[in-house]
Formats: sequence, C-alpha cells, structure tokens
Amino acid sequence: MSSPNKPNSQGRLPVIVIGGTGVTGRMVRRILKRYGIESHYTSRKGGPEAEHHVLELNDSDSDFSEAVRLLSGFTWAVICVGPFEAVEDTFHQACLSAGTNIVDVNDYRELAIQLRQEQSQAEDREVRVLTGWGLSPGMSTAVVLRLAKQWPVSIADTDVTTELSIGRGQESGAAAVRSMFRTLRSPHIAVREGKLIERSRPHPSDDGYIAYETPDVHYIPLVLKTIRSYEYRVRFAALTASDVRMLSKRRIFTSQRWEERLASFFARMASKKARKAEAGAQEDRSAVLTTTFYGEDQKLVARLVGLGPYALTAAFAATAVAEAMSRDLSPGVIDPVTDPEFTDRVLARVLAGEEVRSFNVDRER
Repeated sequence: MSSPNKPNSQGRLPVIVIGGTGVTGRMVRRILKRYGIESHYTSRKGGPEAEHHVLELNDSDSDFSEAVRLLSGFTWAVICVGPFEAVEDTFHQACLSAGTNIVDVNDYRELAIQLRQEQSQAEDREVRVLTGWGLSPGMSTAVVLRLAKQWPVSIADTDVTTELSIGRGQESGAAAVRSMFRTLRSPHIAVREGKLIERSRPHPSDDGYIAYETPDVHYIPLVLKTIRSYEYRVRFAALTASDVRMLSKRRIFTSQRWEERLASFFARMASKKARKAEAGAQEDRSAVLTTTFYGEDQKLVARLVGLGPYALTAAFAATAVAEAMSRDLSPGVIDPVTDPEFTDRVLARVLAGEEVRSFNVDRER
C-alpha cells in the first residue's frame, strides 16, 4: 500500500487545512499527524514553512483563481475557517472548482441546507463534500443515531434533547465567540411534531442552558422522520444565567462592526486565560455532551466527556478525513445522516481516541 503522504497519480498531496493556524485548525493538523497523515495548511498571511500557504478569499477574481490553483494540488481540504454564516460557501466553491474533496466543520443551519442542494455540482466535479463533521453537528448527530438503534419506543412518541456544557478555561477563536453572540441574540429553530418551528430569543434555564441553533435540527428529522421533538441546548460554564440574560439584551451585539471587535477581544482574553491555566492550576476545560431520549416512562441517556469543544470538533473532522481516505466514497454531498454506517465508524474511532475521556449510555425508568 502506498504512503498516504505521497502525491497520488494526479500529483496531488493528501490534505490541506484551510485556517490551519486557528484553534481548531491546529488541532486538526495534530490529530491527522497522529493518524500518520502529514498536512499543509493556510492562513491569511502565510508563513516561512513550505507547508504554510497564504489563502484569503475576498470578492476578487484573482483571489479565487489563486485559491483554485493552490487547492488543485491537494486531494482533500479541511475547512476550519468561520464563522460559517459569514464565509458561507466561498471556500467550498474554490474546492469544487479545483476538484478537491472537502471536509468542513460547518455549524450554520442555512449553509447546511444550501450545501445539500449542491449535490449535482459535487457529482459532476467528482468531489466528495463532507459537511458538518465537527462537534455539533457531527459528533452530536452520531450519538443521536447510535441511541436511536437502542431505543425501544416509537420515535413518534419520543422527545430528544442534546445538551452541551462547555467548561471554563477554554482557548477560543473569534469565530466561535461570534457564534455565541448570535446564539444569545437570535430566534432559533427546534423540532416539534416532526416539523421545524421558529422559537423566540432563548431564555436561559436556572442551570444556565440556552437553546442553540445547529444543523442537527435539520439533519435529525431527515432520519427520525416522525420524532415528536428535538432541541439542542448549550451552557457556557464561564457565564451565569444572569450573564446570559444581560448579554442577550445588549444592542451592541447586533452591530456587525462591534460584534467583530468584541469577539476578537473576548477570544484573546479566553485564550490568554487558558494558557495561564495550562501553566498553573487547571480549570475544568472539558466539554460534556449529554443526549437524552424520553418516552413512555423511560429514558436513554448518553454522556460523553471530552477534552473541550475544539478538541472534539477537530477529532471528528480529522477522523472523518482519515476514514474517508481509506474508503471509496461516492462523489456528492455527505453530511452526518447521509451514510449512518460511515458516521458511526467515525464516532467509534473518535471514542477510542485521546480527545474523549469517557462515554457511557444508561437506561433509566
């Protein structure tokens, strides 16, 4: 078997990580290396290493052409830039034009819907577009699919919740902070009686959880078609319920200019605090993903504890790349519910990896 790090018959190298100097991108590169896969990577400014490339897509044709030229040298691209509601499918289109397979960590519902409509384009260009292969969706979706196989109650009589608790002391990127701001100020989509409904701006529960809009609310009903309800909630341990209420009412977060500045500021502060924690007393930096099926006086609860949301996101994305490279996937758009068997293989491999501390499933009555 040939080395995964040598150019293929078309002269393409295996993987390039777009946004490879960000928090998630750096972790993706490290995990790929653990799988024996060397990667190149990009940032807006590039760097002195031969593996570090400049890639910035604005509105110019020259930027796009240069991006296509660069990406044409690789078989797979992992898209780790964001927030995806801002960059949309810009990098996807460059990859499609280059004939380069894609894995992204998209967490924006509208883009997830849009990419599903690009099936014909992906097939025509013989490109595999793996979208939504991060923590949420991706790992969260995979856990729901796994529990559904063990659930004895009719899905029509079942309510499902996914709750993500993010510990303190997390290194953070500005894109993630902007997504948090969007969550605090915006209406969100949930599933009721198998249908998508829009709910008003989220109000935190007493334990600090707030409703969070993720493509899972779009993906889950595609598989569990008659599900009674599904909702995704998130809690930031660094924010109290009163903090969340205050932030959700501040008009300053509705200004894009101020949102970007504040997101960069909070990301720098969080990362600085996280680095200090590494050198001294450790804060709880874990991420806990709890998935619960309710119905007919019984519950099925899965609890996954990981090293943090970025680590879990990177692990699922990098593992999807490694798994896809070892298999003959058909061209087209492949999200976490397209091929549940493939998704479960990725989940199983991640659960056995370094980024997951524990995974337990308990049945309760």
